[in-house]
Amino acid sequence: MKLGVVNIKQNYLEKAEIVNVTPLDIQETTLSIIVRVKGKELKCFVSDSREKGYFSVEEKCEVFFSLMTWSKKLVKARNEIKEIRTEELKGTPNHCFLSGKIIDFLPLGVNYKYGIVDCGIFVAVEIPTDSELKIGDYITAEGRLDTRKVKEENV
Repeated sequence: MKLGVVNIKQNYLEKAEIVNVTPLDIQETTLSIIVRVKGKELKCFVSDSREKGYFSVEEKCEVFFSLMTWSKKLVKARNEIKEIRTEELKGTPNHCFLSGKIIDFLPLGVNYKYGIVDCGIFVAVEIPTDSELKIGDYITAEGRLDTRKVKEENV
């Protein structure tokens, strides 16, 4: 399955229920949404709902999560812990902290690749292509949690 420039494996998608949708601009293309996935509520950013799918409260759909981070906030972890949480920090309403195990890499342009991290759910973390991180490494990362709708469920 191809999402933008990235080929995504079906097993890296998550089934989610939309809890809240807040438009962030007058055209309602940029959104802040709260999703419930595997018992957790996560606040996510949607950069372009026309391209990435509009979300409705109580809707059930498959989504793809990605974390936009920067190298100073992406480190190899000492502990083998899998967790994810989002919170609102000053200036970043969809801030995410995660730790988990890298299970795969997917190409993402010239300078970055996606490290698929199992942190209780699957999240694609932007990692510089020259990083020494490898499959099996545990990492901690923080940044903006983005999501895009893949398909709606018939529930």
